[in-house]
Amino acid sequence: TLRQSWRHCYKITKFSQNFCDIDWCLQSLVVIKKLLAIAVSGITYLRGIFPGRAYGTRNVEDQQVMVLKEERSCPGVIQILQW
Repeated sequence: TLRQSWRHCYKITKFSQNFCDIDWCLQSLVVIKKLLAIAVSGITYLRGIFPGRAYGTRNVEDQQVMVLKEERSCPGVIQILQW
């Protein structure tokens, strides 16, 4: 979860205050989580693993991408989103 990630980031920051700032770490975690979500969604979309209703469109940097959304009728999607 984000709280656990923040604690880990805080420990890193406390360990080496010269190299890492808490705000920078949190922003980096958010960006990495978003990129991972886009990557996993893109792979599952292109491979046709889930039905089209399991995806929503998002605009990222003027690019339209398909991202998994919570679709209760697709238990696999829920499992991936919780991961």
